[in-house]
Amino acid sequence: MEPNSDLQTIPGYQVQGKIATGGFAAIFKAVDMATFQVVAIKMLYPEKAKNQAYIHRFTTESQLLLSLDSPWIVKGLKRGTVHGLPYLVMEYVPCIPLSHLIQRNGTLIPPICRRVMIDTAKALQVLTDKGFVHCDLKPDNLLVTGHDQVKLCDLGLAEPAGNLARGVSDTTAGTPEFMSPEQALGKLDLDFRSDCYSMGIILYQMMFGRLPFTGKREEVLLAQVKEQPFIDDVTFHIPPWVKAVMPRMLAKDRERRFRTPAELLWELENAP
Repeated sequence: MEPNSDLQTIPGYQVQGKIATGGFAAIFKAVDMATFQVVAIKMLYPEKAKNQAYIHRFTTESQLLLSLDSPWIVKGLKRGTVHGLPYLVMEYVPCIPLSHLIQRNGTLIPPICRRVMIDTAKALQVLTDKGFVHCDLKPDNLLVTGHDQVKLCDLGLAEPAGNLARGVSDTTAGTPEFMSPEQALGKLDLDFRSDCYSMGIILYQMMFGRLPFTGKREEVLLAQVKEQPFIDDVTFHIPPWVKAVMPRMLAKDRERRFRTPAELLWELENAP
């Protein structure tokens, strides 16, 4: 069941329609009747609101977005509860998800790929400074605006770095095709290096028009741990900056990856 009727009873907001659905929440476009500002409202599904794990995720995301003020992360504006269902009011971003751009174009030109990586690294620097790991980086969660700026959204699986609590945080609850090897193994001591690997998969998909590993969930998780993504220098013209960052981003051993967003950002901005 989706929270259409409950959402429309939130005092002060006029709902204009649903704009997205996720695993445990729906997002609606609405107007704040006090300011006439167009906003996005995320609300937990009623059946999910009975589960403490989903309540924890939604609360964590709401508190995190409300505490952040970054041009590279969707801004949280207000949170509350109506009819027992938690909701989060966020800025409305006219945009297209990166996943739609990839689906429409197949591959993206290197300058766009580089911009996506730079803006994502800046967003993750903000999260890292706050002590969090995103845990679910994928093209669906990167919004490309009309000015080709990228905004990170959906922090529903974000958790404190190195301190994921078993029973509340299921580290393998993300998307297998973008998971780091350590996340695929269910490890709890995740940090930026896990998100860095996910960024590498996104870069791979943007450059080559395909994912390195596909198939059944268990097969993909095993491949993330055991197999190295194939990069064909002959078939694809790979810019020097991609050659400089991709092997480190996709290293199976996280000790070989970029340790911080700042380290990755420097390479993205300075590699030829």
